[in-house]
Amino acid sequence: MKAVNVGGSSKIPMKELVQEIKNSGIESATSFLNSGNLIVDSELSPELIMFHVDQSIKQFKSDGTRLWSKSAEDLSRIVQQNPFTDRENLDKSKLLVYFLSEPVVDFSPIRSNPKVTESFVGIEDTLFVYYDHGIGTSFLTTNYIDKVLGIASTGRNMNTIEKLLTQ
Repeated sequence: MKAVNVGGSSKIPMKELVQEIKNSGIESATSFLNSGNLIVDSELSPELIMFHVDQSIKQFKSDGTRLWSKSAEDLSRIVQQNPFTDRENLDKSKLLVYFLSEPVVDFSPIRSNPKVTESFVGIEDTLFVYYDHGIGTSFLTTNYIDKVLGIASTGRNMNTIEKLLTQ
């Protein structure tokens, strides 16, 4: 889920949300890290799961929340595609993986901005960004990525993605 439980008006009580999802028939739903990550083990199609999650979220906020569905296979592929694995002194908390709402062919709008100093690699619907100096002062934010690429995105650090795979 994009921008859920990171502050402001996007707070959703995850325990109650999980219960609402379970009430919709997805008994295996659990939350992870109280930061907009849900884990579901279901025979339902990803589209139907997303529908149930979306309907459940609407019980808490009406303005809509952008959702992404990633299977364990998708997350494993992302970990394997990590272009920064050979980086010396890799700090996975500084490596953000952005899930993009659609595949992107041309990442040059990001590359052409001199204010963007981070190392990044885009692979279809995934953008890997290494924030050498931390994300807090970076120009390369989710809002900037969304604006220049004309898509929606949400990011998770590599540690979170790897932990999701163990759940």
